[in-house]
Amino acid sequence: MRRCRAAWRNSDIDPKQFERLIHQYAANITGAAGPLGPSDVLRVRFWLTLLLYKARYPELPNGLDATSEEQGWPRMALRVISAFFCGNRPPITRLMIAKEYTGMPVGFLECWATVLWTLDAIDAVLGRSARHQGFIEFVRKARAEVAKILGLTQSEMKSETMTSTKSKLDDALGVRLRLQGKAAA
Repeated sequence: MRRCRAAWRNSDIDPKQFERLIHQYAANITGAAGPLGPSDVLRVRFWLTLLLYKARYPELPNGLDATSEEQGWPRMALRVISAFFCGNRPPITRLMIAKEYTGMPVGFLECWATVLWTLDAIDAVLGRSARHQGFIEFVRKARAEVAKILGLTQSEMKSETMTSTKSKLDDALGVRLRLQGKAAA
């Protein structure tokens, strides 16, 4: 098990490959015209979680940089989020929820929590750097747009699912990114 973890930590991460895959994802989700379902929501969460897990930290020195450049995890994460939530006709407007749900499905709430947490994490990681201020403005606008389009109620925002998901992200990824609870806002 230790050998497997060490190999994973020392594996080469190809930022160019990640960039290509993220561009491909964005083109596919924005170029499609049909309805979206739960698998599309899970795909958003998958990409964000993968980017965050592959972010550079001391035990993963070859990870993705925390930069606003094209191959940095913050830029790619924002691209995933923007592709799904932003634009004149964002793909989320094509999301279909089964009639039997009277509230927001748990898997969707977990994804929304991951999206909001990721935007807060980007702001926390890059927000104090003058070099990234233009990018951070886009991140903050995207967060406002995401919050508006989701239209979550206070009870949904404070639900066990949302708070638990954000807490788990703080524990698993916030520690790696040295956020110390900054993204939990």
